[in-house]
Amino acid sequence: MKSILNIGAGKIKPLYIENLTQKYFLIQLDPMYHSYVEMSLTEKYHNIWRHETKEQSEVVKVKEKAFDFLGSYCYQFDHIACYRYLEHVTKPEIQTFLYLMSTALKVGGTLDIIVPNYEILADMILNEKIDEDTKHAEWERHDTQLTYELLNEPSMPHASI
Repeated sequence: MKSILNIGAGKIKPLYIENLTQKYFLIQLDPMYHSYVEMSLTEKYHNIWRHETKEQSEVVKVKEKAFDFLGSYCYQFDHIACYRYLEHVTKPEIQTFLYLMSTALKVGGTLDIIVPNYEILADMILNEKIDEDTKHAEWERHDTQLTYELLNEPSMPHASI
């Protein structure tokens, strides 16, 4: 059985989840969830999961800020996924955030991080012509990706490129 934390999850599960052959306990962590389980109840579920044989995997959504969760959750994880979240952490907080992730990870565990690739995004602006053609089938996806991952103001998310 594997325990997995997915930081800033939204609707996306970790990429490797489909390849797992064993049952898992997955916490989808995102402060934007509308329906969720309180952290104290999540710890109770996690404890039960650790001590009982389960027939199926369990997914729990938790509405909590990553710093608060990592600083106070009492169990460690076999895997932590952090997709398109690390760029939301400001430079003064990055060392603390990395430390908190390391303390939440079991010895021998894995950390899976994805951050925007600014070279690819710059290439999209300089070399692709999609952004000039609003009728192009990929224009909305292209525009959203560039807007949210590259062009936000420093006071907005994506503070630490």
